[in-house]
Amino acid sequence: MGIYTSTNPIEEALESGAAIGFSTNVTRVLTNDNFNKFIGYGGYTPKDVSDYRTIFSGVEVSKDAGKWTYEGASKYWVKDAAYKFYAHNCENMALTKCIPEFATTGSDAGAFNITDFVCNKGHQHDLIYAESGTITGKETGNSAVSFSFKHLLSRVKASFKSGFDPGFTIEISEVELHNVYDKADFSSKSGAWSNQSRTIEYNLANSEWTMVPL
Repeated sequence: MGIYTSTNPIEEALESGAAIGFSTNVTRVLTNDNFNKFIGYGGYTPKDVSDYRTIFSGVEVSKDAGKWTYEGASKYWVKDAAYKFYAHNCENMALTKCIPEFATTGSDAGAFNITDFVCNKGHQHDLIYAESGTITGKETGNSAVSFSFKHLLSRVKASFKSGFDPGFTIEISEVELHNVYDKADFSSKSGAWSNQSRTIEYNLANSEWTMVPL
């Protein structure tokens, strides 16, 4: 197990304290058996210092013997530093239908964004996301970073009611949704989707439905 060190005295890693670790709340869609990987991001700002320091940027975190472990050397808490972490999971798959971005410099340093995420007929995978909130590094006693994942997409459910007498059989076929947005951007700053668009041109003249990611 490696030790995270720094040449800056303000950032001395706490070798006597616990390494940074993760814990998760599993969602109603994913179960403990099939939720075995997520991608992590995060960093910190030292006390009385304005410069942001990145420690995780697209790091794969996987489950090993019931515990979450990440690639590379272990990272240790820096006393009094302000941390924040983010994570996403797309049914244990890499985010290939978008561009995940983690800002490490500038005014957006420490912010996580997803650009051009696509959810259409060819990409039907549940996207879940979590963020930690601000955590202060302690000399000892920091708990594992707790991620409570939420769904970033909406599931469409169509219900049909009939006015016919009981026992009358109806067959419904070729149901279509029109005017559907299937591409958008997500920002951790706003916690919402924006720039909704379509990868397919639908028949807007006869559209009756509008769906956007929550």
